[in-house]
Amino acid sequence: MNKYAAKSVVDPAEVLIQQISDESNDEPVGRHRLEFIDTPSSRVILEVENYCLEHGEIGTVVGAPGVGKSTASRYFAGKHRSRTYYLEADPERRQTRELLLKLASRVWRYDYAGSSTAGLFDDLSRVLREDRNRLIIIDECQLLSLTCLESLRCLHDASGVGLVLLGNPKTFRKMEARQSDFAQLLSRVSMRRVIDGLLPGDLEAVANAYGVCGAEELAVLKSIADRPVLALRGVVRVLERAKAFAEKQGSKAISAELLCGVIQYLGLLFVEEV
Repeated sequence: MNKYAAKSVVDPAEVLIQQISDESNDEPVGRHRLEFIDTPSSRVILEVENYCLEHGEIGTVVGAPGVGKSTASRYFAGKHRSRTYYLEADPERRQTRELLLKLASRVWRYDYAGSSTAGLFDDLSRVLREDRNRLIIIDECQLLSLTCLESLRCLHDASGVGLVLLGNPKTFRKMEARQSDFAQLLSRVSMRRVIDGLLPGDLEAVANAYGVCGAEELAVLKSIADRPVLALRGVVRVLERAKAFAEKQGSKAISAELLCGVIQYLGLLFVEEV
């Protein structure tokens, strides 16, 4: 067990934790949230999205939770606002018509609910075809039905715009297991990237963005990053709260002790995983 992980379990520094708790009641962390952090993983994601936007191709990014797929993609969509449509799949709205309605609301900025699925598809194809230099990004695509994924391939074919599918390995394993059904989609994927976990330099980039670069502090953060259920998302959560507390105390320094206290306060107790 990492010595800092153990410390946060057996020596919680009750006074510090109580101070963090007290300050958290009236100190919002939102203002300490960074919109985007340039990391090796984010560069991989942006590379795929830029390629598919410029060349009108289909790309996939398969990644573990918490490595920054959504954050990087929202940043890309904001940077290319007039040319990119970012949609996050919803488990309650996973069928073709529902996704097309969501896309139509991005393209036309008004309610298109009265149209049939076929009408939506035809209108979207026509409008997107008028300016093919655009990109559709579908996040959490593992939540979509397989029929819906194939419909996205058809929309790409009909319009010529780029398409990037982001998700966990689950959906792509399903497609590969049913290659006869998804041969057309799989054969059109021209750029594939897999991010199994944090890439070298990811943790340091995130820590540095919050002014943390000491070896002890990085060791604490690594205890978080090494847990698949937390990864970089957990690191950012701890750094946001630690920065908020430090600034409230009139300090810009984020110490290893403070990070351990925040970990304890948030309930992220690190024990050996079975």
